[in-house]
Order: sequence, then C-alpha cells, then structure tokens
Amino acid sequence: MSKVIRATGTNVTASDDAYIISKLFEDGLFSIPNITISGNKLHITSFRGVVAGRDFQVDEQDVNATMGAGRNATQFKIYVDINLGNSDKIRIVTSQTIPSGASNTDILGGTHFYLELGTYTATNISITNVTVTAKNSKNIVTKDNLEVPGKITAKGGLAIGGNDTFIVKRFGGSGARSTFNATVNDREDVRITITTPAGYKLVGLLQPYTDYRSTVSLYNFTNNIVYCTVYNPSGWPNVPIGASVDILFVKSV
Repeated sequence: MSKVIRATGTNVTASDDAYIISKLFEDGLFSIPNITISGNKLHITSFRGVVAGRDFQVDEQDVNATMGAGRNATQFKIYVDINLGNSDKIRIVTSQTIPSGASNTDILGGTHFYLELGTYTATNISITNVTVTAKNSKNIVTKDNLEVPGKITAKGGLAIGGNDTFIVKRFGGSGARSTFNATVNDREDVRITITTPAGYKLVGLLQPYTDYRSTVSLYNFTNNIVYCTVYNPSGWPNVPIGASVDILFVKSV
C-alpha cells in the first residue's frame, strides 16, 4: 500500500531512516579502533560506524580469533556482524567469508548486514599482521547527484575525486619563420589550434610557454584557436619561433 513516509513522525520507520542515512554516508567507521593480539584472541577497543544506513557502536572487547589449520599462515577477516533478527544484534566475528546470510544490498527490507573491519593472518598457534581495513566514513557522501542552490564554502580546500574529472593538455604552434632575426624585439605571431578531447568541455587557458630566450603574449582565443605574439627581447640569433599553451578540460556530465 502506498504511503506518505514523512507526513508525521509516526509513519517513519527505522528502515526509512536507514535508507536516508545510506544516501548520505558510505559504509565505514566514524572512529577507528585499535586491534591488538592476546594469545588466540583479538583485543578491540570501542568504535562507531555505519553500514547499510545502520549507525552502530561496538564496545571494547576480546574476540576469539579463527586460527589456521597448520603451520602455514592463512588470512582471515574481521567482520562487524549486524543481525537485527537475533537477540544478540551486533557482534564481532572472524572468518574467511562474510557472515552467512548477511547482505548489504536490501537496505529497506534486509535485517542482516556486515562490515569488514580488518584482516589478520594466523597459523594454528599464532596471529600476526592485524590490519584495520574499514574506511573512514566521517565525510558526507552522496551516492547520486548533488545539487546546491546556493554556494559551497570549502574552508579546508576542495578536493574532487577521480584522476580524470579535470585534465590538462598542452598544445603547440609555430610561426611562419623557423627562427628569429638577431634583432632586439623581433616578433612573430603564432597560432595554436586546440582540440577538445571526446567527452570533455574546455574550461580555459592556463599558461603559455616559449623558448627561455623569448617572451610570449596571448592576445586572443576564438574558435578553438589561440593567438599569441612571441618576442626576441634580447636579439639572440637562431632562437626558434614557437609557443605552447596548457588548456584545462572538465569531463562532461
């Protein structure tokens, strides 16, 4: 049956809240625990996190570690196992596979979720290489599009994920002559044709370059052509005539 979820507070279920939280936070930790080895146990300090929109807290505790079958070291994983259908709703378990029956895909209908907290290696007598692998989830993350009617103020700096959201490419051109005359302030106009990579939009020109004995001045950019003048201010002989420019592109949405 259809319903207006947020008409009044009485219509809001825990699953509804979890669905909204899952849109804001990726699965991960709000605080990072320390995990130390004590015989065949793992001592884990208290921490908080979120998985499938469920905010959880784990108290400090010792956990029995699954041990290897022989002298060869075997890798195991440490999981936060959240099963809302059990009386013991949250526990820490160790295994080579995710907790049986757990899945993080059905946020609204599911009741059994998991978060990989860390890994370790173990033989039949010892534990080594304990590492926390869960990522930090302090930052708010939108899994879909984010539209801001006002402005975004990033006091600590703005970082944009991915290594291809913005790209910079350098384009070059040469003059009608190959070299300057040995005349002070000899000059030559240079045209540089810009080609926008597929899937990107041109943002703007960053910086021009030329031979270290020359100077360059940009005076126009139109129809994907950069117009500039290159000078020979000291009248050096045999200085090559050419210029290049860095162009900033952004990936098209």
